[in-house]
Amino acid sequence: MGIGPEKWARSMCPMPVRRYSFMTSNAAEAFNSRLLWARRLPICSMLEAIRIVIEKWFSERLRAAQQIEQGLTAEAGKMVAIEVQKSRRYTAQRLSGMKYKVQTADRSFKVDLEKKKCECRVFQLDQLPCSHSIAAISEAGDTIAEYVDSYYTNDFLIDTYSREVNNLPPRR
Repeated sequence: MGIGPEKWARSMCPMPVRRYSFMTSNAAEAFNSRLLWARRLPICSMLEAIRIVIEKWFSERLRAAQQIEQGLTAEAGKMVAIEVQKSRRYTAQRLSGMKYKVQTADRSFKVDLEKKKCECRVFQLDQLPCSHSIAAISEAGDTIAEYVDSYYTNDFLIDTYSREVNNLPPRR
């Protein structure tokens, strides 16, 4: 606590940081644990083992993404559904333009839908509407999908996993 939360809490960082989160940390850990055995191989064999694992993962994830019929990925859909449930207890009031005041049970939050910002900082950090912004979106008569970053769409997921994983060049 002595060094201040801006050094260790993503929400308190003075500049927008969206590169690393629980998703990237968990993916790296899963990848490392999957390839522990390959570390003992010679470098070219290890790289080929990594390529095979990535190719398999891309194929599985592409197939799963192609079966999703909604606009958001399954995980994003679940996160939004939770926030929608929370937002039902809140009241939103337009302040001016696209700015709203959202009242919860114990405090209020200012939400700027035009800038996709909320005082709780979840909206701008995750690029996914928080419960406060969902209350404001409902009051504005807009759809939640308009405020979700393209990163969370199923089309983005399909595009990501449609990429080809290239083989290593032949040894000389």
